[in-house]
Order: sequence, then C-alpha cells, then structure tokens
Amino acid sequence: DARAMSDFAGATQYAGSHGYMPQPQAGSSEGKTYANGSAPPTMKPLTVKMLKRAIDARQTPDETLVVNGVPVHNLTVVGKIVGVESKSSYVLYKVDDSTGVCDVKVWSDQDGDQTAEPIEVGAYVRVYGSVKTLANEHMIAAHTQQAVRKITDHNEVTFHMLEVVYASGHAEKTKVSGGAAPANAYTVPQQAPNVAANGDLGSEEIDVSIMGVLKQFAEGEQGMTVDEIASKQNGKFTRDAIKAALEEMSNGGEVFTTIDEDHYAAV
Repeated sequence: DARAMSDFAGATQYAGSHGYMPQPQAGSSEGKTYANGSAPPTMKPLTVKMLKRAIDARQTPDETLVVNGVPVHNLTVVGKIVGVESKSSYVLYKVDDSTGVCDVKVWSDQDGDQTAEPIEVGAYVRVYGSVKTLANEHMIAAHTQQAVRKITDHNEVTFHMLEVVYASGHAEKTKVSGGAAPANAYTVPQQAPNVAANGDLGSEEIDVSIMGVLKQFAEGEQGMTVDEIASKQNGKFTRDAIKAALEEMSNGGEVFTTIDEDHYAAV
C-alpha cells in the first residue's frame, strides 16, 4: 500500500532504556477473563510490524490482509498505550508493542455516551479488532469498549509474543505441507457485550430489519453479502439503501465487514 503509514510508525516507547517491562501497580483492577475454547482461526496474534507489512503488501485497500500466506480478518495485538484522544463517539488509542505504534479506534455506545473512562497512558492492553482504512489512514477498529482490555498479568505480554512466533512458524509449515493453519489460544473477552440490538426482520426501520436478518440467517464467520441480506427483505428495501445502511451501521460499531467489503456480520 503506497499511502502514508504515519499511524503505523516504527518508533517505539514500549519499555525503558534497558528494555525491561515495568511491573503492574498495586491495586490495579483485574482484567476480563477469557471464554472457554479456542478463538476462530481468523483471530490472529500479530505485532504492529507484521501488520504494517501486510498492509503495505496490498495492491488495493479492499484486499484481504495476508500474513505468512494466511488471510487475516480479525486480529489481536498487545502493547502499551502511549496516547489517548477521547471524543463523544469514540476513543482513539495509540498502542506501542515495541515493533511499532498503531492507532486503535474504539466506538462508544449507540447513544454516543462513553460507559467507561478511557484506559490511561502507560497501561498495557490487549486489543481485539480488524484493520480499517478511513481517509487514507489505517487503524485497528475495535467495536466495543471491552475489545481493548487492560492487562494486569504481564506474563500475558510475553505469552502473546510467543504465540505470534508459534502461529507464524506453524503457518509457514502448513504452506509446505498443505495442512490447515492453526487456531490460536486467544478468545474474545467473555463478558464483552454485543452493542447491536437483537433486530427484527419485520421492522420497517432498515437498520433494525438488517440486524434481524444477520441475527437469524448469518452462519459461520463470513456473515452475509449485501445481496443475501436484500433477498431476505423481499423487496422491502432497495439494495442501495441496504448498502448505505450497512456502511452507517459499520461506522457506528453495530456490524463489521468480514472476508471482504461486501460481507457483513453483527458485532
């Protein structure tokens, strides 16, 4: 990708002058627990440097990210917050993982109110999300506030880096052997709420009706295409109206694109 990559900078403030991790402060709150079972194969552990290389390798912004020959739709990174910008509709974090700095945008609730204070600069976090490009700038879009989780056990930082090495090495082997790429050990936070409503297919409100379709008919990780959603509406809304509504819902954090810009799933 030939565009500027200022939001995936190479400079890092990750550790002190000797590279040691600071110890967590006493009294810090406990982090979210993980759900039982493995994460989907698309929840890929990465570093910011790996992410930047994958973005640079794309011919167009719509192309799927590929890391070590494996498509990446959703990802997880671990790093230190080195900047916070809080707005009414979102919080923008700058996260440094020692290989680079990336922007992470966390959308607020649908009514525009923040339900939690932003995590402070200097805290280490785990981020879950997907890469989005807006106005030629790249960022990790995290669609719930719980998708950026404060780390209290700093062994998790080390374990993440080991997981990156393992997943990358295993992916290289599967390209040779023809086997399947491994699922990693991480899952989304157990208590992460779904910010979208349950939806109602029979509703005359287009966003509510679309959400009803996705909740009722979407199967697997790839979600549904715009045409598939339109077919379930039986002519109630035009395809263009559905596409426009999906883009607005995506900006609001209710839905997200999956395998390409035409496939959508509910958050």
